[in-house]
Amino acid sequence: RLRLRLKAGLMLGELGDNIRYLFVRPEAPGASPGLRPHPSLWAQVGPTQRHLRGGFRIGGGAYGDEQPAWTAHLPGFLACRLPLTVGEWRWFQRSPQGASWDWALTADTDYNNPLQPVTGITWRAMRAYATWADALWNPTAPQHQPGADPPEPRPSLALPTEVQWEAAARGPLEGDAMAASSEAPPATLFNHANTRWQRPSPVACFSRSINALGLADTLGNVWEFCANALTDEQQQRGWWQAADQQAANRPAEDADGGDRALRGGAF
Repeated sequence: RLRLRLKAGLMLGELGDNIRYLFVRPEAPGASPGLRPHPSLWAQVGPTQRHLRGGFRIGGGAYGDEQPAWTAHLPGFLACRLPLTVGEWRWFQRSPQGASWDWALTADTDYNNPLQPVTGITWRAMRAYATWADALWNPTAPQHQPGADPPEPRPSLALPTEVQWEAAARGPLEGDAMAASSEAPPATLFNHANTRWQRPSPVACFSRSINALGLADTLGNVWEFCANALTDEQQQRGWWQAADQQAANRPAEDADGGDRALRGGAF
């Protein structure tokens, strides 16, 4: 049945998935049309009021660079329940802002189905995509009622930091939902070597690994970029130093040194 589900996902990608994705033509000057996930595909992580902070357990995994477990206090944020797809990325490439970002896998049929997560792109390209796609989220501002607090501004679309990514991937669970194990995971749990699919699977095909917040593909399938820089020295130290904990929640700039954090896993 898993093979049938994977093949059906590829077919739905070719037909155009208008159930989970909306075609949007933004009203902002100079903005280009594109696809955006349906509003129901965004999960609230932590408090809904941005002036409040929630506590999230980070670290504590099986490896030395995941120690020790600690609590991050973060404002609430929204996380998309699905990875960025090829179909969404192609609309960016058609825009003036995305025309200069080449994609080496354009013609590779193992990677270019519209419902597969896009891979083989750079961190800077992902940042450029987020800047462009932010214009697709321009709902009509609610009317401000006299005497009521003004509505909070919508945060800009952006890559999550490594701390935000782990907070969303764990969800509201107290335990370690992503703990490593010496035993090979079942082939049907998520897309990994034992699945033998040997390419990215269409998003959200592995329902067994969807987490408590409804996020799909946080295990396996393709690696996911985070916003922060990560040096070899930081990774070797793990989470023991407060400075490294803070750095993992600080978005990097293009000129910053070091690699960029990756989370999730791959097929």
